[in-house]
Amino acid sequence: MQPTTSSRQFSIVNQEKRADRLFAVFIWVHFVVALLLATWYQTWPQAFAIGLPAALIVTFLIFAMPGSVMTRCAVAASLMIFSGLFIQETHGLTEAHFDVFCELAFLLAYRDWRVIVVGAAVIAVHHAAFTVLEVFRMPIYIFASESINSWVLLAIHAGFVVFESTILVTLAVQMRKEWRQTEELGGLTEAFSSGRLSGEDLPQRMDWQRGSALTATADLVDDLLERLRSRIQTVKIEAGTIQKQAHIAGDETNQIESEARSMLEIIEKVSASAE
Repeated sequence: MQPTTSSRQFSIVNQEKRADRLFAVFIWVHFVVALLLATWYQTWPQAFAIGLPAALIVTFLIFAMPGSVMTRCAVAASLMIFSGLFIQETHGLTEAHFDVFCELAFLLAYRDWRVIVVGAAVIAVHHAAFTVLEVFRMPIYIFASESINSWVLLAIHAGFVVFESTILVTLAVQMRKEWRQTEELGGLTEAFSSGRLSGEDLPQRMDWQRGSALTATADLVDDLLERLRSRIQTVKIEAGTIQKQAHIAGDETNQIESEARSMLEIIEKVSASAE
């Protein structure tokens, strides 16, 4: 028996779709922020050429493929693209880099370690590529500080991203397990409340999927159902025996009554003759 999903039951897919919709709004807020930052150094072309496609593509995926891994990874990539855009628009402002760490933390809402890894990988590629371009004096901005070597700053930022991502991945794995346990518990509850395990002979078994956090519990329920079925069969057999004996006793009672009536008739006839 696989966990079923009712309108009131907790569902991981529904939670993922809900997170998709929230991120759809969140990403368009990012685009608005990109437009506001464009007024600083007049980076309107970058804001529209980078920010608008990043928002449109993800919005399309959210509505076309809600709850899919591809959509979640696209959301992660889009958020990191916006972080890179903010850094470019602010000419490498140190505070703009804070957005990277915030976005990675926000992605924990999906409780999917793959999303966090994708986000970290995208921002890692961005930082490495932009550092090279900045070193070669291209009109690219990644770090505002000139007192520290760009490669040293890249290593520092990478270390912090790796550290945070490791923590977030660990949390995502654990929180995803909690989601699965909640979903499976809802399925177990629904199985009892729906009446599928009711009936004269309790014919149903849980047959829970192997590897589930609730497999042991489902096995105990199956064992209990098996015992109940055995008891029911025993009671039915005993009830049949009692019913059979009752029929025999009834037949014997009828026979005794018939013989008693016959005896009374004979006595009455003898009494009548004696008079």
